Amino acid sequence: EAHFDDITADQGSEIPAPISGPTDSPAAPTAAAANVVSIYSDAYTDITTNHNPGWGQAGTVNTVYDPGDGNNVMVYSNFNYQGTDVTSTDISTMEKLHIDIWVADASVRTIKVTPIVGGAEFLVTVPVTSGAWNSVDIALSDFTGLTYGNVVQLKFDGQFAADGATADTAVRSDVYLDNIYFYKEPAATPSSSPAAPTAAATDVMSIYSDSYTGPESFDPYPNWGQATQFSEIDIDGNKILGYSQLNYQGNAFSGVDLAGMTMIHLDVYSSEISALKIVLINTQAAGGTFEIGVDSALENGAWTSLDIPLSDFTGFVESGGNLDQLKYELGTGATTTGNLSFYLDNIYLYKESTASTTDNALLNISMYPNPASSRLTISAQKTIHSAAIYNILGKQVMSLEINKNSESIDVSNLATGMYLIKYSIDNAVGTAKFIKQ
Repeated sequence: EAHFDDITADQGSEIPAPISGPTDSPAAPTAAAANVVSIYSDAYTDITTNHNPGWGQAGTVNTVYDPGDGNNVMVYSNFNYQGTDVTSTDISTMEKLHIDIWVADASVRTIKVTPIVGGAEFLVTVPVTSGAWNSVDIALSDFTGLTYGNVVQLKFDGQFAADGATADTAVRSDVYLDNIYFYKEPAATPSSSPAAPTAAATDVMSIYSDSYTGPESFDPYPNWGQATQFSEIDIDGNKILGYSQLNYQGNAFSGVDLAGMTMIHLDVYSSEISALKIVLINTQAAGGTFEIGVDSALENGAWTSLDIPLSDFTGFVESGGNLDQLKYELGTGATTTGNLSFYLDNIYLYKESTASTTDNALLNISMYPNPASSRLTISAQKTIHSAAIYNILGKQVMSLEINKNSESIDVSNLATGMYLIKYSIDNAVGTAKFIKQ
């Protein structure tokens, strides 16, 4: 039993109010676990090994504080700086650091944070307002000079005055934290499938397509040590191959004999990669594996229909004509953003119909004006399914789905010179030359 009486304070001082903290938790995270590397959160599996390593810091750490709603949050009491040890982890595919943070008074100090990689750190300010949960997302690129192949620690440092620059090692307060994790944005997906192929099945040797019968075996994600991530997705009832975080990627399948085939076709979608290198591989070639690649430009945010002559893959047919692997890499000089995601469908070899010709009269094609300065019109009596334009080096510079009898093509952005236009009508493929003025 205890009795108190005449409790006073010294003149000019006040009896401090009890420390108050949050009465609820921050909003639950919505990022998919596959896109997250978690340090502290009830929503994910954490990689943390020690929330309170012996760095000489002040205060204590409570990792199971319940603000009143049954969810655990972490409290740094009497905080000056604090660290977390984690299992050494490669987070180079992550894009941002997320933190939910609550402080009673944000005016007394500035709080900063940094991942620690091989002893290197770069502190970045964590913006906070008083008395509320703050949902903070910091781009990993803001941590200047850090690379993320082996993150081993995360550090919070509050030894700064409110101006963020002046050192203040005496300042102390309690800090509440939750949902500390690195994450990447989900890859952008196409909103629709590519156009269905029109080539006759008798002229096709399919590798991957719902429209044709494929090889006896097909592996969309062989174990080559690639960092690229894979998932097969369904759009409009059609299956397509989805890849993200591209460094290189491939498909392995039972060998395809190229005898009689003249072209390879792929439908490719990406909003994050401007050019893709398509590599043909013959693992059964005399003298060892033979591979050769061709760069192809991609239209941003739309399906690009690639039709590449096998003759562009110099020496491949001569290697024995057996195709049993494909590899995909960033095209030379490609511009990239985001997750480096891309999607594939309708991968097949085909032979051009015997009606294929450079004689436009045979297919009742007209093309004008030629030379053209801004627009080139192509028309026919029958439906023109698609067209592709190649420069004098054989590189595809434009691809169009037409599906009508006439199309006016904007060629104003093409450099001056000679070009080849290749178009398809029914099962026939025709070619013609034009000059861009």
